[in-house]
Amino acid sequence: MLFFIAQFLCCSTLSDAYKILVFSPAISRSHMISNGRIADELAIAGHDVILFEPDFLNISHAVNPVKFARRWQLSGFSSVFSDIIQGISGAAFKEVSSYEGQKGLLEYERAFNELCEDLINRDNVMEQLRAEHFDAYFGEQINLCGNGLAHALGIKSHFWVSSCPVGDHMAWVLGMPQPSSYIPSLVGIDTTNKMSYLERLQNIYSTFLYVYFVEKSVEETTEVFRRKYGADFPNVGEIAADSDMIFVSTDEFIEFPRPTLPNVVHIGGLGFREKLGNDVLNEPYLSEMEKGEKGVVYFSLGTLVNTTSLPEFAMTAVVETVKQTPDYHFIVAVDKYDQFTRNLSKEVLNIYVCTWAPQPAILKHPRLRAFITHGGYNSVMEASRAAVPLIAIPFLFDQTRNSRAVELNGWGIPLSRRLLRDDPGKLTSALHELLSNDKYKKAAMRISTLIKTKPFNASERLIKFTEFVLSNGGMKELLVEGRKIPFMKYHNLDIFVPLGVGFVFVCWVSFRLFTMFLARITFQKMKVQ
Repeated sequence: MLFFIAQFLCCSTLSDAYKILVFSPAISRSHMISNGRIADELAIAGHDVILFEPDFLNISHAVNPVKFARRWQLSGFSSVFSDIIQGISGAAFKEVSSYEGQKGLLEYERAFNELCEDLINRDNVMEQLRAEHFDAYFGEQINLCGNGLAHALGIKSHFWVSSCPVGDHMAWVLGMPQPSSYIPSLVGIDTTNKMSYLERLQNIYSTFLYVYFVEKSVEETTEVFRRKYGADFPNVGEIAADSDMIFVSTDEFIEFPRPTLPNVVHIGGLGFREKLGNDVLNEPYLSEMEKGEKGVVYFSLGTLVNTTSLPEFAMTAVVETVKQTPDYHFIVAVDKYDQFTRNLSKEVLNIYVCTWAPQPAILKHPRLRAFITHGGYNSVMEASRAAVPLIAIPFLFDQTRNSRAVELNGWGIPLSRRLLRDDPGKLTSALHELLSNDKYKKAAMRISTLIKTKPFNASERLIKFTEFVLSNGGMKELLVEGRKIPFMKYHNLDIFVPLGVGFVFVCWVSFRLFTMFLARITFQKMKVQ
């Protein structure tokens, strides 16, 4: 049925069709799926869309993210990116400072830049892309290689996509207000928007580090393009800042409320269509969902966290929690090479261990009672729409922040991954609290209702704003001047600092004059006496 809907829409809007490039490097399954949803929605609306997929992680063969857009896969890249990802999973429980942790982001970005340089040096590929004469470019904020690519291809209309909540550096580039007093840094801090004095101090530090290291990466990305196209190639950060529209793949109801910009549009939940019945469970999952006296609990840490690379105590804590919760059946998704968890679960009757599970369909099943997740935004989004309370054990990037946003609205419990080592019983107690206290389910149902009934769904926002921008030749009227203003001027420090110094100087002069006057009076009194 969806195919015929797409065909009808394509035919009905063909005269207004635009040619669109969606840049989607294969860096994780979740990012591929998210970008694929954007490409498909645009294709369903009648546009000629190419999902361009350089396979940086050698996983393109395992995922088919589009049904309607054209897909262009590109292989033959080095393993530098997969080496970085493996290192991240293996170091998940290593104690590192905020500085070292955020410095690790720079290594991630440098691996991306290395593959980006490989990509743009494939002249035949660049010529093929240039020959398409694209009207618009869509690309994520993970790395600004795509923004530079779009400029090199001569694409005029740029749509910058945030795959997660708008981060510190993205806000910095766009000139978006980022009050560190109540907006937690995207990475490097575990807090909500209600911070203590010390947390605010730490948040300022985390925000500074994040912006510093990502800005350093932006400079290196710019150099990649300048080596290819000459010294006059613009800074890729400036290219990104001039994007006509910013699409944020999050929902306002699963985020900390914050000031924003007129050209920022949220499209969280894109591609979810409850009424089309696409998420149908097949065997063996259909039978597994019928087990458990009180229902089912689903466990998955996503695609970036490799359970094979985790220390044994991590999955031991999970299996022990299963044993301590006999009234519920557990579906546990692990890495295909994770033999340790499979061996550990052999004698446990209420567990089903699998390599892959149809997560959206499982989350929508009426017998599901809870979801233990890593806090990746796709998983959080799917759980919110299905009204499933969750326990979030964050590992990477924005997952800690996502977990805290869920906690803020009362439909989940965040749990530090280090507790799996230091106090594994905390996972059991947190799950029992989630299952026994109906306040979490009620809060999850409220969030689900708000998301599903708010005016203008994600698809409408994406399509209408995209076509609005393209039909009007850009949207420069909505670009704020703050994206070009230096730090001192943006915060009026060039005014406040001189005023402060002047005030201190006046106070000092006044004090000196007063002491001199007082000394003179005292001297005269002594002289009279």
